[in-house]
Amino acid sequence: MNRIAKISLALTALVSLSAVSQPAAADGFLAGLARDAGLINEEQRAALDNAHTTMGNPLDRAATQIADAYVPGLGTGYNTIRGMNIGAPAPGGFAPPPPPPPQVRYGAVCVSPYGTAFLGQAPVGTPCTVFTPFGPAAGSIQ
Repeated sequence: MNRIAKISLALTALVSLSAVSQPAAADGFLAGLARDAGLINEEQRAALDNAHTTMGNPLDRAATQIADAYVPGLGTGYNTIRGMNIGAPAPGGFAPPPPPPPQVRYGAVCVSPYGTAFLGQAPVGTPCTVFTPFGPAAGSIQ
């Protein structure tokens, strides 16, 4: 196996591991491995993660491009899984549905300062008119 194939295989394995092993709000995969191996301390890990995020996550983009070069669509799958792990909406739109609209209450009584009238169903608060012996009076559905 030549050197390029070995590097490609290692990067593909790294992409696969990072896609399934990063829980929500976790530190960066490589920085976490370096910290766990004792190569860097927690402050250095946080600084590396911050620098990586500030630069727009170039290692993540490179891993996605490498994965797509070998298996088309694999990089998109990696981004989808990574997005789910960090709580971001997935590329291509697997966002949660919007909340349902508020329930509308209905009433059948038009109430005014001068009297009431029974009407058909209408949303509560809708303006209405009550006809009294002294003429029409504005009210609202209750």
